[in-house]
Amino acid sequence: MTHTHFSEADVRLAVEITSTRLACASLLQIEAAPSTDGVLWVRLNGKCARIAAPDLNALFRGVFLASRALQDGRALDVKEHRHFADCGVMLDLSRGAVMTVESVKEFLRDMAMLGMNYLQLYLEDTYTVPEYPYFGYLRGRYTGAELEEMDRYAQSLGIELVASIQTLGHMGQFLQWDACASLRDQPPVLMIGQEETYALIEAEIRACARHLHTRRIHVGMDEANGVGLGRYYKLYGAKDRFQLLLRHLERVCAICRKYDLEPIIWSDMFFRLGSEKSAYYDPDIHVPQEVIDAVAPVRLCYWDYYNRDRGLIRHMFEEHARVRPDTMFAGGIWTWSGFLPQIDRTFETSRASLPLCIEYGVSTVIAAMWGDDGAECDLLLGAQLLPVFSETCWQGAVPERMAALRMGAVLTGIPAEAYDVFSCFYTGWEDNRNGKGFVYCDPLYPLVCNSEPAALCAERLREGELRMEAYRDISACEFAYRLFRLAADKAELAAELRERYLRRDRHYLQKAADVLLPRMARETEDLCRAHRALWMKHCKSNGWEVLIARYGACAARLMDARTEILEYLGGERQEISALEEEPLPSGRAFGQFYSGLAFPGAGPL
Repeated sequence: MTHTHFSEADVRLAVEITSTRLACASLLQIEAAPSTDGVLWVRLNGKCARIAAPDLNALFRGVFLASRALQDGRALDVKEHRHFADCGVMLDLSRGAVMTVESVKEFLRDMAMLGMNYLQLYLEDTYTVPEYPYFGYLRGRYTGAELEEMDRYAQSLGIELVASIQTLGHMGQFLQWDACASLRDQPPVLMIGQEETYALIEAEIRACARHLHTRRIHVGMDEANGVGLGRYYKLYGAKDRFQLLLRHLERVCAICRKYDLEPIIWSDMFFRLGSEKSAYYDPDIHVPQEVIDAVAPVRLCYWDYYNRDRGLIRHMFEEHARVRPDTMFAGGIWTWSGFLPQIDRTFETSRASLPLCIEYGVSTVIAAMWGDDGAECDLLLGAQLLPVFSETCWQGAVPERMAALRMGAVLTGIPAEAYDVFSCFYTGWEDNRNGKGFVYCDPLYPLVCNSEPAALCAERLREGELRMEAYRDISACEFAYRLFRLAADKAELAAELRERYLRRDRHYLQKAADVLLPRMARETEDLCRAHRALWMKHCKSNGWEVLIARYGACAARLMDARTEILEYLGGERQEISALEEEPLPSGRAFGQFYSGLAFPGAGPL
């Protein structure tokens, strides 16, 4: 949508927001006018900037580009246009960390400066549904007034704020309460086909429609793999699960139409049911025409943060196009592998998928920033990777790594060279969470994934610690420094302790008890304090209790292991049983989650 004019207030707001990141923006003398061809044209000569922009959001980008050029002391004459009509982000606010309203506003400002115009809030139960008091109970849920405040602010920046909720699976936080038992099929899945369920769903949708101006709503429906197989199966027996899903979707879409909303769903359930392997990313998948004909009018969202096989991604785009020509795409800024963004994986997957989004004419592209397993990573740290998506949108190609990190550095205040060190926390582009594993692992039996030997992992983590030391005056880098230091120490212990024990190296065991384990317990407490400071700066306090319980357990176990070693050295026990047992490969379900890394028990706690 083009603008007929920009007011002085529009330009002042663009300068004011950009000045929070680049003080020189206030020195600009700006002449702003609308463009009628969809092109953003920015020209800077000295301090005089002329900007022609197709809309308000593009104007903010124009001021940001001019300000960067002014800061660098260079002239600028650039023309750009959007390759995606909508380019934005999905923030996961349902895995423990609910960002404060002010932090969401900060994130919106960063998006506006990059010319990103779509923000999807993934809420599950973290918003208020008045009819259901257990919906978001003790979870830091947003009030209606908070949603309205964020929505008004987004509108002032030319950004559409869209609610992403759940209407089938991923409802375990709400369904855990006894008061909700009648709504439960499986622990995380709603009971399909009963009116009580649709009363809940209508209340969810009504709450979103009441507080957000957009006519789009994402109603989820992903990964509901147990649908029809829990309490539903006990009551009604085996049914065609695809037909169950279709009927449920029709009911949900009808509710959306009642509130004049256009529904979006994640596409994976239909593709899984159309795959002989029940797999989403099936290279042989072919969705039958009868399936396509039966799907209710709804927009699909193809999500893919995992693949870099362009042939497979191309096949998925083509199959989605057969089902719905207006499919949107969700790539990933990897904030859910642990405590730091996973930079390599973000770039590798984006380089594979985003050019194909342009080739296939995808109109809406978002960067999903999930918070699985307790939201250990501060989502505002992920803002430094936003240029991966914004620059692909405006320039038509995925930017080079350091160019993207330098542009993102303006948003976070973290130098690109420091941010790049975060990569040392991971093993290349693959999703191996060894850094996180050594933070959480038991000192006597480290259940860390086996992608690399502990000694090699320790070297990489120690490199991260040494490189990060120069940036400790930045709070996020201080957190990263302490993270690397603890993980490196525990990795070194894992590499040596059992071998030294089997050699009956009493000198090393005494050192472990007197020096190493107490030091790691202190480092755990120091890391916890640094992490808490980041959390409380950007998020509501709800959810932090989960992480502090983990830190507390890790510190306590380190000192308990010390006691066990001292008992062995003192002759009170004949052996340390955990060190006697031959380690086996630790790969298992949920093995990269906290519970799988900290305990030999089954499944996430």
